[in-house]
Amino acid sequence: MVTAILRAVAVAAAVCLSLAAHAHADPAKVLRVSSKDIASLDPQQGTDLRSTRVASAIFEGLYQFDYLAEPAKVVPNTAEAMPVITGGGKVWTIKLLRGIHFTDSPAFKGKPRELVAEDYVYSIKRSIDPNLLGGDPALTDLIEGARPVVDAARPGAKFDFDAPIAGLRAIDRYTLQIRLTSVDYTLLERLAGLSMTAVAREVVEAAGNDIKSQPVGTGPYMLKEWKRASRVVLEANPNYRGLQFPESTAPRQQALVQSMRGKTLPQIGRIEISIIEEPLPDLLAFSQGNLDYVGLAGDDLNRVLVGSELKPELARMGVVRMRYSAPTIIFTYFNMKDPVVGGYSQAQIALRRAIAMGFNVEESIRVLYGGEALPANQLLPPGVDGHDDSLPPKSIYDPAAARALLDRFGFKDLDGDGYRETPDGKPLTLVRGTLPES
Repeated sequence: MVTAILRAVAVAAAVCLSLAAHAHADPAKVLRVSSKDIASLDPQQGTDLRSTRVASAIFEGLYQFDYLAEPAKVVPNTAEAMPVITGGGKVWTIKLLRGIHFTDSPAFKGKPRELVAEDYVYSIKRSIDPNLLGGDPALTDLIEGARPVVDAARPGAKFDFDAPIAGLRAIDRYTLQIRLTSVDYTLLERLAGLSMTAVAREVVEAAGNDIKSQPVGTGPYMLKEWKRASRVVLEANPNYRGLQFPESTAPRQQALVQSMRGKTLPQIGRIEISIIEEPLPDLLAFSQGNLDYVGLAGDDLNRVLVGSELKPELARMGVVRMRYSAPTIIFTYFNMKDPVVGGYSQAQIALRRAIAMGFNVEESIRVLYGGEALPANQLLPPGVDGHDDSLPPKSIYDPAAARALLDRFGFKDLDGDGYRETPDGKPLTLVRGTLPES
């Protein structure tokens, strides 16, 4: 098993703005960024990270992750407070804030549409609908009474959104109750995820198959324009309730917190997202002044840094480097049903261990990630609750031990061609899958 913690580095244009505190975003303030192409702005049919980032500005969940908290922490969003948990951990009762409204849609027939508890009942049902990306089997089994309703929608039958689910109901206009089949406090993180954000049933039904491109939410932004493979434009929701920038006691966050104190969010009136698939055109667009921010990591850093400092020509342009950690695990996993690397015989276990010990993590970090990573020594990366800071970052790279292990269990070069065979004399061939990107 090969793991690495990725550290990302961002480069952003330094622009000094005097931002006054006011309730609505300033339409004159435009943020220009880039992204790979997106596929869906339906929160229950999100298929990729880039779509999720855009949709998360349009839709809102009951909870969200605190923007500045380290380790990550869930805080109320459209909920009044944290859930009231009773029944030995199995009954979750959540009160909604009042007066939150969806952005305008023809489906509302000209009337303001308030966010209510029933919207979350409907949205969570959509997240477990097997006809939408296969649903969510784990959540289905966790919510009391959900399994029979989901199973009735297979194979090919429509999900009955009017069918009652005992563990998922609005007990009044602003109160949602979820009853679980077993105690599972990770439900809180689920409630902060995109697939649990609120959509309006009448909008979904009116849009039909076009719902992926017709998002209507309660969030700080709304979709103004989407030209596939070209650009996406978001505009600030004029009726958004406005939020204060979060506080933090972390010393390294104090300058940011002070600069935003007293200001409501969102501040920016318009976000223009250019679809750029590769890092070199991305960096070129930034250097030409067409983007305000570009995120770089790995080998691409060598194009903007000399050692650990920005290249002088970028510094003269007023570019500022902001370095931050991305709490990510990069790993390779084995198919345990594969006839070569799978299985539980001593030889197969030895082969997997030898592969892990034969992978040079430090060299991978140096070449592929520009030195901006750490060898992973546990399943939880730094910045995530449960990470043990007392364990030193270290690699298990030991090629001599890997070779000795292979020799001991019969993976030897039997025919002298320079390649090892399996213990029964067959060619030792490994097949590895990877993502179709550069």
